[in-house]
Amino acid sequence: MTRRAPKLCAHPLCGEIVPAGQMHCAAHKREPWKTARPTASAVAANDPNWPTIRRRILERDGHRCRLRGPRCVGVATHVDHIIEAADGGDNSDGNLQSACEPCHRSKTGRDARARQLGTGKHAGRSKWYCAD
Repeated sequence: MTRRAPKLCAHPLCGEIVPAGQMHCAAHKREPWKTARPTASAVAANDPNWPTIRRRILERDGHRCRLRGPRCVGVATHVDHIIEAADGGDNSDGNLQSACEPCHRSKTGRDARARQLGTGKHAGRSKWYCAD
């Protein structure tokens, strides 16, 4: 097994030597969760009223999943944005619905993939909207 040589810290003004496999010295090590910009959904979920909003939506829908996907378990434990925060949706009651975990994961993943492909903008209601 060959060992790689130590190298200089990747910070432009630092001359500290770091072990092989590391890019930065301890003083310049980056913590991505502190430097990354928050996603739109994280900003929406950071609403100080979110716990109250979430509880109200779950009670409004009787803790029943409104998405009813193929792996639905029926009991809602999540609150879903019909039009995602990343697509300009808000936390208004008309844009929120109760969802079970499998349905919420499936819809969130599908919406994220659509957004990556450039087809993520909603022209009104999501196809996952249930109007009961």
